[in-house]
Amino acid sequence: MVELRKPALYTTTSGAERPDLARLIGGECLRCGFVFFPFQRLGCEVCGAHDEELSTAILSGRGTLVSCTTVHHHSTQTGLIATSPMPTPFAVATVQLDEGPSVRALLSFGDESTLRPGEPLQAVLAEVPPAVAASTGELDVRFEPLRQVGITPNHVGADTDTNEAPPSWYNL
Repeated sequence: MVELRKPALYTTTSGAERPDLARLIGGECLRCGFVFFPFQRLGCEVCGAHDEELSTAILSGRGTLVSCTTVHHHSTQTGLIATSPMPTPFAVATVQLDEGPSVRALLSFGDESTLRPGEPLQAVLAEVPPAVAASTGELDVRFEPLRQVGITPNHVGADTDTNEAPPSWYNL
């Protein structure tokens, strides 16, 4: 049986041609329009609206690579809690989602050397390595380049074949 590792954070594109693509479950402030991830009702970071003024928003899962690194060795100790070892190497990226929020996530492959800032990415569902999975067939979100997913980029900064400057937020 296939199950999502964190169903409160993402969903599948059920019924779509590509069921492996993920949609992130974020939120939108109904007062000012600010989009955020993950969804929470504590309050809008921009205007302070809360509770019923915040609505769930399904985010596309598309974004742009801000930065990434490959982890070759890591501790299995997180604070006072021992965790299952994530098989190395694995790559961690900061992704600026098309809808606005920035997320830190794993890439679907372990070597970021073929990527460069500004490259368009897509959230996909990938099988969790058995060493860290709670059950067989468990899926979690990973990001991979649109060129690997087979989707034509259609967002700002998506043209990676030119020498265009990275988006304005890149140097923040």
